[in-house]
Amino acid sequence: MSPEGKPLSGANVRLSYVNYSVESNSHEMTLQTDENGRVLFPEVHRRANLVQRALFTASSATAGIHASFGRHASVFAFGDYEGNVVENGYIFDWQGSPDSLQSKIVAK
Repeated sequence: MSPEGKPLSGANVRLSYVNYSVESNSHEMTLQTDENGRVLFPEVHRRANLVQRALFTASSATAGIHASFGRHASVFAFGDYEGNVVENGYIFDWQGSPDSLQSKIVAK
């Protein structure tokens, strides 16, 4: 959405996601908004057996107070306009719940 409140068609929106309990690398997916300024990202599932989960969780724990566990994701718009999903003054970090989320980005 533009600063004037109008939907932005063709804007780049990037989803960045990782599940620290089953993998060590993050992933990105970039889509463009439709004529209504909307993007729908497909569901992504990462699977790991119990041993893999234990290893990745232990590996994450070595970061001490900066450790992260479980699923995390964020979205942002970029290009002619830029913006993030902001909640209470902070960039929103989805942490696995709820299963589905609708966000609004006001790009500047």
